[in-house]
Amino acid sequence: MQNSIRNSTISTTMEISENVEVGKLIGRGGRNIKPIERGTGTCIYINTKVNPRQIEIKINKDYKFKDENISLWEWINKAICQIDNLLEDIEVRNRKKDIEKEKNNSRISDN
Repeated sequence: MQNSIRNSTISTTMEISENVEVGKLIGRGGRNIKPIERGTGTCIYINTKVNPRQIEIKINKDYKFKDENISLWEWINKAICQIDNLLEDIEVRNRKKDIEKEKNNSRISDN
């Protein structure tokens, strides 16, 4: 994970595992990422043109939050935690699908 502070934004990046499908991460119409952005005041960008693929989380330093007692880095960390949970959910679902495929393949080979 890399952090940076530019003129008007604070940002960090995190890597995306090879076995995570970006479409599932984003969700149809952004339904997975947009609520995280709205809830944390961040902008989330998925960069698939680099290897390994990355998620960049940015927040405007001038953004005013309802709860001003929370620092900008805390909002970024909240977004990171929510993205981590989302990635974990995707990986669990992928493992379940793999197990189901193995079961189906073993049934076919038994016949």
